Amino acid sequence: MNNTHKILLLTICVLCLTFMFSGGITTPDTDGLNYTEEVKYGTDPTQADTDNDGLHDGREVEIGTNPTKKDTDNDGITDYEEIYKTDIYPDANPLQKDIYVEIDTTYSTFWLKELRVLQMNKVKQSFKNAPIKNPDGTTGINLHLQYDDENKITYNNSTMSSQEYKSIQTNSFENKKYNYYHILITDSDICYTSNCEITGMAFPWNNGAIVEAEYTYSASAHTITHELGHLLGLLQYKNNCIDSKKCNVEEYPSVMNYKTNGEYYKFNTSDWKTINNSLHKEQKYDSCMKGEKILDNLLHNQKRCL
Repeated sequence: MNNTHKILLLTICVLCLTFMFSGGITTPDTDGLNYTEEVKYGTDPTQADTDNDGLHDGREVEIGTNPTKKDTDNDGITDYEEIYKTDIYPDANPLQKDIYVEIDTTYSTFWLKELRVLQMNKVKQSFKNAPIKNPDGTTGINLHLQYDDENKITYNNSTMSSQEYKSIQTNSFENKKYNYYHILITDSDICYTSNCEITGMAFPWNNGAIVEAEYTYSASAHTITHELGHLLGLLQYKNNCIDSKKCNVEEYPSVMNYKTNGEYYKFNTSDWKTINNSLHKEQKYDSCMKGEKILDNLLHNQKRCL
């Protein structure tokens, strides 16, 4: 090859590269992005769906989600699910954190409607005010409460134990296979061993909790918020002010503090950090040494071993 041919070949290569990276050539994955855009967003030009979440890279760029990350907002629900599974996750936003809770009841649906109208909107507002940043620049968490009004649970006993709740949850938790939490409101006394004075009990490893219907809607909403906090990773072994009266409200201003009651639905700043980290299930609990799994069961599973 003489010098003329070399110069011609080099010129052609330069022109091709210039044309390619100026956006003139589409990539072989046909995801709607050209080479320049693939480089800009860190996507694979040979794969239409770099993060394998079901959304093509071009579509993710169009709606503002991260094409290299399955769950842009880190709320445990994939971008694809938040956009296309609206029957399961209504009003989901892939750029804002969403939490979904299914609420069942052994109580009258009329009472449940009164509770949600008078108090639960305040709980939702507490989550909306959370100091948690979202990918779209907003702050807060969208709390979605799905009430099952059609299937009131028949339960005639005056008391309910943890084992009885687990049986009910197995049969009534319709969204168990999805990223939902479950709360059962009951008009029975909740009992743990011989103690029937408690008004709520959470089972974080099953994403479920029981709440006893109290005399006022505000007290019931307070307990629901408290038990939901447990489901979202707020456990006593992480903070000894949780489920305790030894910390003043000024020291630990949280619905998890037994010294708060009534219409107190707020979480502490440290609580929100834990909740934010817990939205990915695998981050909710700590790993345990071998012997701790036995203690786990003996201590009412306050610590979940992975």
